[in-house]
Order: sequence, then structure tokens, then C-alpha cells
Amino acid sequence: MRKTLVCPECGSAINHGVQIVSNDNPPFERFKCDACGREGITEDLVLKRDFAKFSAAHPHGHIRGAGGGSLTSVPNGFPHMWRYTYTRGSGDAIITSPNVFDTTLVAGISRWHATTINISPFSDSDLPVYNTVYSQLRTLNPSIKIYSYNTCSFLTQNLGPNPTSFVREAWLLATVPNRRFYCVLDAGVGFPHDGTLPGSDLVGVAFDLSAVGPTAYANIWKKYGGFGDGYWFDYFIAPVADYILNAGHDLDYALAGYGSKSAVNTAETTALTSFATAMQSDPKLKVGNSGGYTSLAIHQTPTPAGELLENWPTGVPGNFDTNMTRALAYQGTDPTGDGTAFLAKYDSVTQGQPTFWSQARFTLGSACVAGGMGYVGNLGITYGASTGLGTLVNHDMNIWADEYTVDSTGTSDGTGTVAANRGWLGRPTAFGFKHASGCWVREFTNGIVIVNGSGSTINHPLTGTWRRLRGVFDTTVNNGATVSGTVSVPTSDARFLLRA
Repeated sequence: MRKTLVCPECGSAINHGVQIVSNDNPPFERFKCDACGREGITEDLVLKRDFAKFSAAHPHGHIRGAGGGSLTSVPNGFPHMWRYTYTRGSGDAIITSPNVFDTTLVAGISRWHATTINISPFSDSDLPVYNTVYSQLRTLNPSIKIYSYNTCSFLTQNLGPNPTSFVREAWLLATVPNRRFYCVLDAGVGFPHDGTLPGSDLVGVAFDLSAVGPTAYANIWKKYGGFGDGYWFDYFIAPVADYILNAGHDLDYALAGYGSKSAVNTAETTALTSFATAMQSDPKLKVGNSGGYTSLAIHQTPTPAGELLENWPTGVPGNFDTNMTRALAYQGTDPTGDGTAFLAKYDSVTQGQPTFWSQARFTLGSACVAGGMGYVGNLGITYGASTGLGTLVNHDMNIWADEYTVDSTGTSDGTGTVAANRGWLGRPTAFGFKHASGCWVREFTNGIVIVNGSGSTINHPLTGTWRRLRGVFDTTVNNGATVSGTVSVPTSDARFLLRA
């Protein structure tokens, strides 16, 4: 008979058989964790682990209660949060002036389980000081995952003397010979161009990926992406593809050697698929962003690389089940494991408004059910010349919600700076699923997450007694009260409950 328990060291599932290691009756069973190598006997799993959990027995018998009455941090436990770290090729806003980091901002970024940073200048080998952002983040949070992004955004100019940076090598690949796209307005104006910049616009132009060669471009990414934990596969602009159909100034397709805009679109979409295939062959690829290109082969079947599901949930509330089904397709084959869906919600509300708290719960709760990561950002900030990237990033890095980090008493710490308070839900005990109530639900070693995207309030039935978090932000929802019988979950919201 085989059992599934949890490693006391790293929180991974332990599958083990019976091995007699003493003359006791019944005999002890040994385990070895494949994830971290921890060895021991199952008494470690049953007794020592459970004393750290809430004392009451699991209502469905998944976990034995054994006293205690407080939470402990679970390595790699849920919830999992990620955050865009918006940066330009210069490193702004992380870099405030040459070789000077905004250490407060770096500390804010480090609170998240995963983040993205622009591949340049942080991976540029001719700028070694900038590479230290990786070690800075990992010193503050050893478990953080750092993904390089901007895989197919517009090309920026770098005329440095040596090909020792990503942007330099990419620029040479696209310009020797010249494979950039131009507007019909003027052969000297790079595409896309809104008509506000005079003269030759060499910065932020699109290039012909089909002519450049998708494999050659992917090889540059693989070369410079090694500083991070993986690639954030963002082909949101394409580089042109469908974007050309809606540009303010039309693409000069004839100058590029094409017979029509649709011909460019076809060629770029084909090239983008080839680029995706070349990147996907590298295990460092961690996530794919559909960005509207769901027809690409890489997205027709969910892959372990995962997917960024932006503007969560896409469409009207009635479409929520479709969104969740897609997200759950990335939860893998292990009911206690991690998924690879990245959920992002953007809106105009600001922290401190009730709508923000519900959005944060809703997106993070959906991610927990799917086993992935949740993100709520760009709140109340319009990115433009009057705002500045630094304002956007600092605002986005410093927002927080009660459900993100919780201490051993079940109280939100409100800051995310205490490592022990991350992963407070623990590991999932089963797959996420849609309950007969209409809510989507997943149970964890320390609690349960209930998400409602139905369009109306649902009174979700509970088995046993649970306890609300004690919040520091939304103290109405997170009031620390015990809950039993049913819990009311408004639409586009979620509830995070602890075992009582």
C-alpha cells in the first residue's frame, strides 16, 4: 500500500512504501524526498509536521489534528504571487542613475515569489554592475524566481563598440543587413510611428522576424537569459503581425518586400511560431504569453511552460468558467503540486478602495485554485510622460493585500517583508475544482480558497468550522471570526479561510 504525505523540509509530496526499520509493531516506514533529499521515518511526517498546524482535524480527513493552534511557514507554500517589474532598456526605474540602484524598490520587488525584469541592461555582460540585481533580489528572498522578459517587443538601438549585450547583438542581427520595418509616411521613419517624433526614429522600431531568422533571434535570448531563472515569453507585440492592421501610420510593406499587409501578417505569424518552438526547446522557458495570438501552435495545447492569462478574467463574468478551465489545464498531473498559469488583473482602482481588496482576492484566489500565480497591478496609474516609469513601478511594487502574507496567528502582516509569513496556506491537498455551489474551490494543508465568478453572490456550504484571517487592510471581510455552515462569497471575489 502506498501513501502520500508531505516532506517536513520542503513541503513536497512524499510517496513511499513500507520498509521495516525496527522491531516495533507496527513497523516504521522510511521515506526519502525526491525534491530535497530529506530522509527519515514517517513519524516525522505524521507527528512533527502536524503539531505545527491548526489543531482541529481536517473535516474531510486529509490531515490529522495534533494540537498546536498556530501556522508555520511552508516552503513553496501558497499563495503564489508574481509581479511585473517594468523597466526600460536603461534599467529605469530600478536604476536611478548610472550604476546606482533604488534599493528600496529592489526590496519591494523581493517580496514576491516571482518577478520579471527587462533582459537589458541586467544581463548585459558589458555592464557587470547591473547584473548584481539578481544577487540583490536573491539575498533578500532566496526562493524568488526572476524571469527575463521583452522577448519580442520593439527593438531598441544600441551602438556600443562590442557585441556584449543582448540589445547590441539583436540590433546587429536586425540591421546588418537592415531588416527593420518603416512607415509609409517616410522611408526614414521606423514603424510603428505616431507622427509626433521628427526625423528618423531609430529607437523602438519593429523588425522583420521572418527575415531575421527566428532561430537566430532565439539563440541570442538563450545566450543572455542565463542570469535569470527562465524566460518570460512575451510576444505581445509580435513584433508586428496583427499589430500592423491597426497602426496609426501604415507599414510600408512594399519597402520590406511584401505584396500586402496580410502577407506580412502571415509571414510574421509563421516566424513567431518558429521562434516559440525554438524557445520552448530550452527548459528555461517558463511561461508563454498569448497576447492575443492564441492561434499559434504553442498555445493550442497547454504545455508545462505555462501561460500568462492577462486582464483576468477575459470577457464578461459568465465567461469565468472558461477562463478557469484554461488556467486549470496548467495545474499538471500532481493534485498536490504547482501549476504554471500566471493570472494578471489590471484596473483603475487604487489600494485602499474596497474594489481593490476584492480584485486582489479574486485574482489570487483563482491562481491558488489553478495552482499558479496571481498579479494585480497598474492600479490608478496612467503610464505616460507626466507620470514616469518610476512612479508606476514604485506604486505597483508597494501595494499589498491581507491574503498575501499571514503570520503564525492567522493575522496578515500587511507588508510581506517577513519571509516566514510567505506560503501560509501550505501545500494543496487536492486538485482545484468547480463545486456544485458554483464556486471554484481548493483545499490546502492550512486552509481553503473559495472563488466566485458566477455573476451573483453564492452562499457556499462548508464542512466543519473555519476561521477568517485577521486583516490589517480589509477588516470587514478579514475580521478573524469563525465560520461554519455557509460562507457568503460575492461575485468577482474570493474567501481565504483557515482551519479553525
